[in-house]
Formats: sequence, structure tokens, C-alpha cells
Amino acid sequence: MHRTRLPLGQWLRAIWLIVASSKGMSARKLSEMLGITYKVAWHLGHRIRAMMTDESVVLSGIVEMDEIYAGAPPRKPHGGGPSGVMSGRGPRRPLVLTMAKRDGPVVFQRIASHSIAAIRGASHNPISGDAVVATDALPAYRKAVAGRSHVTVKHSAGEFVRKDASGAGIDAHTNTAEAVHAEIRRAVIGVWHWISPKHLDRYLDEISWRHNRRGVGHLRRIAAVLSSASQPLPVRALVGGSAA
Repeated sequence: MHRTRLPLGQWLRAIWLIVASSKGMSARKLSEMLGITYKVAWHLGHRIRAMMTDESVVLSGIVEMDEIYAGAPPRKPHGGGPSGVMSGRGPRRPLVLTMAKRDGPVVFQRIASHSIAAIRGASHNPISGDAVVATDALPAYRKAVAGRSHVTVKHSAGEFVRKDASGAGIDAHTNTAEAVHAEIRRAVIGVWHWISPKHLDRYLDEISWRHNRRGVGHLRRIAAVLSSASQPLPVRALVGGSAA
């Protein structure tokens, strides 16, 4: 709220609208409901998302890992025609690694590829060393999580849950992570429609922040936002530079 020109009441209304919504709030809708311009609503939304972060989450227990191409394909240039992005596996969308504790929090990390190094680097800090990692049969996972307890399920063979024969209750599946992916897809399709790769991380922070507080009342969510230690986010920091 540093050097803001908006009344405090407008800030509180915007925070309530965003934290109380099930899939987020678009800048267009925020503009309509608060009676402010689209540009101000867009900047306001991103400043609130900057306060919706969970930087110190460490996942333990059974942690599922899966990846998703987040956002949406690039928009076509004016006049139609191809977007200029080459075809192939996933070049049109940023790749995100999802790490979800069963019945617990979720952490997102953007990764450059499905490589062993990318997955190992993204999952090293958020997942505790004693966690049991559940993944699909992507070969990179086996080496990326080497040294940890690891169970897999083979989707290509029509297998979606592999029961734990030992009776310890460590079933192999990625249903929790896939349910989180559904939250991302519904937010994109139903609310934002398209997300720039440049701003994707803040939208992912909002989705994970809301998911991690799904059992918390709206007033406690508002208090959590207001107690955030985020830095000011001037508009020049949002519009400057190129999309990453």
C-alpha cells in the first residue's frame, strides 16, 4: 500500500473479493465492482497477489509431483494467422512442477524442461528429505528424486492408483496434484482466460495461497494478506522488461 492513492476501503474491498473468490478475480471484474479503471484494477490485483505468498512451505509425508503446461497458448497477432511459436511438445506454454502434500499444502515451481536437473533443482528445497514422493512413470523422476522414498504409477498402461501391498497406506497415485491442476485450468478458463508468462508466478502464488488456506475463513485470509511482508510493486516493475 506504499504511496497508494486508493482509499483504504477500496483496498479492503479488493482484498476481500480476491481472497473470498473460489478461482480468483479478473481485473475487468474488479474494475466493474469497485468503480475504478481497468489499469488501476490490474495494478491493484497484482499488488494483492504479491502479498499472497507462502515462501517457507516445506512438504512432508506423502508428496505428489506432476507437471502442467500452465497459462494458455500465446495470442495470435492482430489480423490472425499463426502465432510464430514452433509446434511440438509444450513450447507454447510455461512448464510448471506441482508438488502437493496429500491433504496438505501445495507448492509450484516453474521449470525449463522435463529434465532430471530441472526437476531435482525445483523439488530439492520444498520437499523434506524424509517425505515419500509419488509420481507418474516419467523417467526423469526416478533419478531426480534419487535417495528419497519413491512410488510410481504408470498412466500409459491404464494404471491410475497402485495400492500399497505392505498395508502402510502409501498408495501410488498423483490424484491430488491433478486435482490442483484442475484448479489452475478452471481459473484460467473461467476467470483470467489468458496469463502472460511474465506474470505467471504471481497467479500461481495466488492459486497455491488460496489452496493452502481452503479450510480457513475469509477474515483470517484477509488478516494473512494484511500481515504479509511483501515489498511495494510499482507499475513500472509490472510493465517494464520483456516476458520471460
